Amino acid sequence: SDYALALAGLLRAQTGRPRKVMVTDLDNTLWGGTIGDDGPEGIAFSSETAVGEAHLSYARYLASLRARGILLGVCSKNMESAAREGFARPGLPLKLEDFAAFTANFEAKAANLRVMAERLNVGLDSFVFADDDAVECAAVREAVPEVTVVPMRGDPSGFARRLERLALFEPLDFTAEDYSRAATETVRQQALSVAPEGDLETFLKGLEMRGALRPPSASEIARVEQLFRKTNQFNLTQEVFDPARIAELAGRDAALLVTELEDRLSHYGLIAAVVTERRGRALEVLNWVMSCRVFSRSVEDFILRGLAREASEMGATEIGGRFGESARNGYAKAFLAR
Repeated sequence: SDYALALAGLLRAQTGRPRKVMVTDLDNTLWGGTIGDDGPEGIAFSSETAVGEAHLSYARYLASLRARGILLGVCSKNMESAAREGFARPGLPLKLEDFAAFTANFEAKAANLRVMAERLNVGLDSFVFADDDAVECAAVREAVPEVTVVPMRGDPSGFARRLERLALFEPLDFTAEDYSRAATETVRQQALSVAPEGDLETFLKGLEMRGALRPPSASEIARVEQLFRKTNQFNLTQEVFDPARIAELAGRDAALLVTELEDRLSHYGLIAAVVTERRGRALEVLNWVMSCRVFSRSVEDFILRGLAREASEMGATEIGGRFGESARNGYAKAFLAR
């Protein structure tokens, strides 16, 4: 519960066992937006907007932790080259050299935290991990319960205060009055249930994911166009399908299919779109885009199986298409190779 998490932090500080490593996610945590899709110019961490100012405040707090001797780390599901691009922009009060550990890949974050602990030669019970994604937080809690997980959901202007109130990073001297006051100022963050102990496959099953590969409704076309225009990390051809192009499909042996996803922790809305066309004996994929919010959760495998069913029902004997490699769609390339 909120109370228990805050109380544990206070007891840890009072007994002289503060945390030593602060590991943060990047997208919609350290900065606003998604670096892989929005690019470095599209992420928010400046005083020009309210959202940017909120994330800037969180970055300044992390910088203050580093000044107090806390080791900083990054654990992000991104291509490493894209993740590093965000730190090249002026204005962010943290640079790459400020991080003792930097991990950006598409592996399980719990596994990455274990590697960080080995490299830094500290125990996992010295780690604090902050992420805006409820599923990532639950996965880390289940796999490495020694790590203190702080979900960064809701208004980013409260991210720094949320961490500070947990009293995780430095020993404190408390009077009974101080103790009582701090215990009542607990962080108001959503408590997340934890999947049964087991491997990643067991955890994913425990999420109770629900989705379908289906035609979109008329009201979803605008979201479909947005997916094609903004998605970079899983975008097979970079071909954009706007409403006019989508309308053209109706006169051909083609189809537009979408996937909406939810699980027991979150509802993600429309997260993928695929355009296919029957050409001879093949079902050709003209483009397939998928939001990075659901990477590494087997959603791409689910969609591929759905495409196989579509091909079979149409009498096609193979699925084909082309892949247009870009600087950002390495995740899609690795999936196709697999």
